Amino acid sequence: MERVDVPLDEIVDIIAVGRGVGLWGDVVITLKNKEKIEMRSLPNFKDVEAHIKKYMGTADPEFAQI
Repeated sequence: MERVDVPLDEIVDIIAVGRGVGLWGDVVITLKNKEKIEMRSLPNFKDVEAHIKKYMGTADPEFAQI
C-alpha cells in the first residue's frame, strides 16, 4: 500500500465507480497538473467521493477536459 497526500484544492475531478453490488468501489482523482490517482476497493467510496467534492478546488476550463 502506498500513501499519497494531496491538498483538496489541487483536485479538479473525481470519479467513483461501484463494484461488488455497490458494497465497495474504485475512485479516480484528477489533479490540476493532470495526474490521476487511483484508489481501489474502498468500502465507503460514496462517502469519500462526497467529502472530496465538497472541499475540492474548482476546475480551470483548461483542466476540466479529461
